[in-house]
Amino acid sequence: MTPVQYLRAFARGWWIIVLCVVAGTALTLLLDQLATSTYTSTSNVLVSPVRTAHTTSSDAYSAALLAQQRMASYVEIAGGDTVAQDVLERLDLHLSVDQLEDRIAVSVRTGTTLLTISVRDPHADETRQIAAHAAESVATVIDRIEATRGEGRPVLRAAVVSQERPAVSATAAPAWRNPVVGAVASLLVGLGLAVAVARLDPRLRDEDQVVDALGAPVLGVLPGPAEQHDEAVRELRTSLFFQLPGADRCLSVAVSSPHAVEGVPQLSSAVASALADTGARVLLVEGDLLDPRLAALLELNAAGAGLTDYLDGGATIDDVTRKHAASGVDVIVAGTTPTNPADLLHSPALGQLVEDAAHRYDFVLVTAPPTTVGTDAAALAARCDGVLLTVVRGRTTEPEVVAARTQFERVHTPVLGAVLVS
Repeated sequence: MTPVQYLRAFARGWWIIVLCVVAGTALTLLLDQLATSTYTSTSNVLVSPVRTAHTTSSDAYSAALLAQQRMASYVEIAGGDTVAQDVLERLDLHLSVDQLEDRIAVSVRTGTTLLTISVRDPHADETRQIAAHAAESVATVIDRIEATRGEGRPVLRAAVVSQERPAVSATAAPAWRNPVVGAVASLLVGLGLAVAVARLDPRLRDEDQVVDALGAPVLGVLPGPAEQHDEAVRELRTSLFFQLPGADRCLSVAVSSPHAVEGVPQLSSAVASALADTGARVLLVEGDLLDPRLAALLELNAAGAGLTDYLDGGATIDDVTRKHAASGVDVIVAGTTPTNPADLLHSPALGQLVEDAAHRYDFVLVTAPPTTVGTDAAALAARCDGVLLTVVRGRTTEPEVVAARTQFERVHTPVLGAVLVS
């Protein structure tokens, strides 16, 4: 798809995009309300040498190195069962030892003797209390171990050095962030869905889509295929005037459709009448031999001679041409129902008819069957200067239009444009 086609898909699927953004934003706000906050609190325990009046610089340095060497062991102790059990006993928490251990994380920065105890818990006060009591328990355990190792004269001691602070929310975010992120994500989803719907729905709904599929302009837009809308028909008439090959030249146009369209005869007769209103000489030929409707539409005698009688050599062009008094249009109806309509339409006589009519008329409009019915439409179009394709909004599909265009390209007849009807 081209950028323009993407923009059209977004425009047609605007309601999908809006719905996704509204739903996504609302869902984000709801999840924010339902989400359980998690709080983090930290405490620090410093392990340092025990200094006395007899401690030399060398002794202090050795004790500091010793403290650094033992930090890995103290990290394991701080995060182990002993500390967790002690905290549970002090605070009477409804947690197991394993659950509390999962909430406590202990770390030490390389080259230091500072233990950092971090606690994550859904309750702010409980988080702060666990961190404080864990630090006290760790310091007590370390002092006990050092006293045992030093036989009552420990070389190292532990002390809680952090002050109690309110727990910090680990999941807190600016109030605007989650709704904005949700809206942006929903917008992207909505844009994707709009494009997917546009690609999955091949029906043509506007002029731009018709132009893209047909490779030719839309010459007229009519509200309905079976109604004669004066203003819309006059606009189509003007478009056809611009297609004239030159002064004193005739323009022959086959009016077809990419599928069965009920109003092609009505459309053709309305355009022919509008052309005749300007003083132009117009001939309307009914080329749809399998479904003739023009005689009944114009209230002409269907039993008279028509196109089939001319094509099989039984009548001249004057014999089959009738004047429609109400519109001033000359008309050639289908005539006798043939047994071999395809053969007649492929005969040289059809080309001779159009050639003779070009010397008498300014416009020759030939109604053609749909392109899906054999090759009759292509045979008629091959004798004309161009094709006017009738497209029904919301019903005709892009593949149908492309197939019709291909069929006319094979007989080297250009598609002058389309008529978009609702």
